Amino acid sequence: GVSILDAVDEAGYYDQPHLTRALRQWVGYTPAQILHADDVDIET
Repeated sequence: GVSILDAVDEAGYYDQPHLTRALRQWVGYTPAQILHADDVDIET
């Protein structure tokens, strides 16, 4: 697997909090919520 820091860097974000804020604003969930959820409804 890929580390979170590698994923953050590859996605072009400055750091993990930057990615977390952007993801929460975009889909309404943090990465941890998505990772641990049984059924997260993400609309694109």
